[in-house]
Amino acid sequence: MPAALESSPRAPNTHWVLRDIAIGNFAAGRYTEAMEYAEQAEQRRTGQPRAVAVLAAAAALTGDDARAGDTAESLMAQNPDFHISEYGDWPFQDPAPTERLLEGLRLAELPE
Repeated sequence: MPAALESSPRAPNTHWVLRDIAIGNFAAGRYTEAMEYAEQAEQRRTGQPRAVAVLAAAAALTGDDARAGDTAESLMAQNPDFHISEYGDWPFQDPAPTERLLEGLRLAELPE
């Protein structure tokens, strides 16, 4: 865990910080680390569709089909109206990680 979070692990917005670290790792192609931080973000505050989406996409891209499927199922249970098309270019300005995110979400078999 980053030092800033260790100093205040119960801060009310810690889940957002962890989610953003997961996103940064995803963009850098560090999918295992992205999964770890996305999972921590979800553990801090459940019902974060973006953290769970990053977790599902990263798991799918690493070939962990079981984890991707379980995560996608959880995402749909929490957010039944979730669709990949709503993500557009979130959260990246660079199209390369955006395409990898969308690819991962598709591999996790989430609805378009």
